[in-house]
Amino acid sequence: MINVRHSVFETNSSSVHTLVLCTEDQYKQMERGEILLDYRGNQHTIKEATDHMVESIKKNPQWYEDYQVEFIKDIENKSQYQIIEWLQKSEEYYTLDDWLNHEYYETYKDEIVTPGGEKVIAFGYYGQDY
Repeated sequence: MINVRHSVFETNSSSVHTLVLCTEDQYKQMERGEILLDYRGNQHTIKEATDHMVESIKKNPQWYEDYQVEFIKDIENKSQYQIIEWLQKSEEYYTLDDWLNHEYYETYKDEIVTPGGEKVIAFGYYGQDY
């Protein structure tokens, strides 16, 4: 195997793998819908995801569907539930439940306790049906 990028494990495999590590508290926030995931497993607060989408739509409205452009016109009057639905519909951000119930991949979850006593949650998806 050739090391292409420092500190990154790469293979020539055509399968897909993700690994998300978080604390137990972060995982509970994801379960409650306070933190969303993007397709790579990066964690985002509702505000971060919303700000990113609004900025992207304002910069390039032609890349987005009409409902997305219309939604941001009065976003300050939307409930958190409406915003989360809108973010999910964009297919850029997912609730934990949606992320773990992926249509094409198998998912996994495991918990470990560090020597210091902190519980760490590891989860992700894998597979070849992309």
